[in-house]
Amino acid sequence: MTADHANDSASLREARRRFFEGGDAGAAPVLAETVTRSWHRCRLDGLVTDARPPGACYSESELRERHAGNRRLIEAALPELETIHRQIARTNSAVILADAEGVLLHRYGDPGFDRRAQRVALSPGACWLESERGTNAIGTALAEARAVSVHGPEHFLDCNSFLTCAAAPIRAPDGRTIGLFDVSGDQPTRQLHALGLVRMAALMVENRLLETEFDDAVYVHFHPRREFLGTLGEGIAAFGPDGALLAANASALGHLGTAAGGFNGLFDAELGNAVARASHGTTLLTTRSGLQVHARVSVRGERDQPGRTMVPGAATVADTPALHHGDDAVAACEARALRVHARGIPVLVEGETGTGKEYLAHRIHHQGPRAGGPLVVVNCAAIPDGLIESELFGYAPGAFTGARREGARGRVHEADGGTLFLDEIGEMPQALQTRLLRVLQEQRVVPVGGGHEESVDFALIAATNRDLAQCVAEGTFRADLYYRLNGLRVRLPPLRERADLEALIRHMLTTENVATEPEPGFMQALREHHWPGNLRELHNVLRTAAALVEPGRPLRRYDLPDDLATPSTGEDTVSSGLRARDESMMRAAVQAHDGNVAAAARSLGISRSTLYRRLGRHPGR
Repeated sequence: MTADHANDSASLREARRRFFEGGDAGAAPVLAETVTRSWHRCRLDGLVTDARPPGACYSESELRERHAGNRRLIEAALPELETIHRQIARTNSAVILADAEGVLLHRYGDPGFDRRAQRVALSPGACWLESERGTNAIGTALAEARAVSVHGPEHFLDCNSFLTCAAAPIRAPDGRTIGLFDVSGDQPTRQLHALGLVRMAALMVENRLLETEFDDAVYVHFHPRREFLGTLGEGIAAFGPDGALLAANASALGHLGTAAGGFNGLFDAELGNAVARASHGTTLLTTRSGLQVHARVSVRGERDQPGRTMVPGAATVADTPALHHGDDAVAACEARALRVHARGIPVLVEGETGTGKEYLAHRIHHQGPRAGGPLVVVNCAAIPDGLIESELFGYAPGAFTGARREGARGRVHEADGGTLFLDEIGEMPQALQTRLLRVLQEQRVVPVGGGHEESVDFALIAATNRDLAQCVAEGTFRADLYYRLNGLRVRLPPLRERADLEALIRHMLTTENVATEPEPGFMQALREHHWPGNLRELHNVLRTAAALVEPGRPLRRYDLPDDLATPSTGEDTVSSGLRARDESMMRAAVQAHDGNVAAAARSLGISRSTLYRRLGRHPGR
């Protein structure tokens, strides 16, 4: 424990003692005003600091109904939940998604922390409103309607004082708080980066919800600096066909200075003219306050049918970097998949988590003959088991408790005329595999609970990070469904095998508006990392580093997460020895094949691009 931390902890304990003994925390600079306001509210609610923590207040069936009622929030938020979980892995923490009533819907955490968190019911089904649990990041963020961090003794209940937490609300396009992200941990010091993580994740979900809210809207993405288009700093505003403002994100309202008015009252152009001017890229607009902005203008029907892309989680990786920047193996993989998809043959994409499988699906769809139809993305691992059948095939009115009175169309039906992308297909429950096979063979679907059978026409792309052939051998995946999916099987290589790693890094830094050249130590740390999370991990590491670096300063090694910034001497020595041995074998293989790199790569069981990269060579040399 550092001296500064010890002093802060002592000051917090003293402020707490003064408040609960005399009702006034005194002059405590380490105590945030949000905490003192919360303490006062908790006392008015009749809470006592030594109260026992309540248990979970919702049963499994009630929690399933809450999942159904928050389906859109969950679908939009789960990809970010998984991303945060990877970033805080091995920090004795958990990331949580809660609804607008403080009920925990999902939690991903480290096993060691999970065991202790269970003691205070920090788990799905528990309600963490401030009136129930005292001062805590979830409840206090909801009460304050803002991002909040609560550390150790700042928690009202003594039983929660081992926690350090940060939470940020998620708002719907109409401004209502519909949920929040929370990072909670068992840490001796406050996690300063956690508040930034949940804020960024909430903004990404809010933008995603806004972009899928209106069926016939014109969307305007704008920023005074062109390079900020496509980043979290851009303004996004949705307008009706008549130019009426439907909704806007916080950045847009900050630039426009109003939440009311039509397009021509906010900008110096008619809506139709702006659409025409931006049809092939960006255009310049001027706000009524005289601010000139760069803008992308798109009509909903001319984009990716985002309302039909039900789990658009790949936006954090797939929509930001290009899939490859000079890797021959990835380029060939993409070209083969495009040719096969154009003939209506199913494509099965294999690869580790984060290698860009969903991005490849987007590329295949939008360059194929069905580009004018919807691309419907279904993450089979993200939908709770109890809901996946109704999500895929729809349900009849009153089919189950919590169902909409009018019923609902399923994802398969929504893919009619376009492409159905089944991500993480290896996670599909076996009971549903039989029904899915029948739908794929007959191209007809019946909703859960009965109803009219309807014909559907869609192309199929599936993806998995598992070895489906092995799953078939083990009896966990139907062989007939596997062969139905496997028209063409393509494998996306992991990032550690890619020949274009440095080019990808520089491209991603450009998209994050980092103009300065990174220091050599920064690039070396990225080159030496194993990248278990692949493109998704790389993008999130660079996004965080770009957020932390001061303007004009080059990126340095210490801008990276601890596991990348600090080399482990023992492991580095071992890995360096292994790399040297491997490279010696590679050179021997090239020599044995008279310099034929392709033949040498085949004999070693690796890709040609991996061999080029490991030997520091380039094709054609």
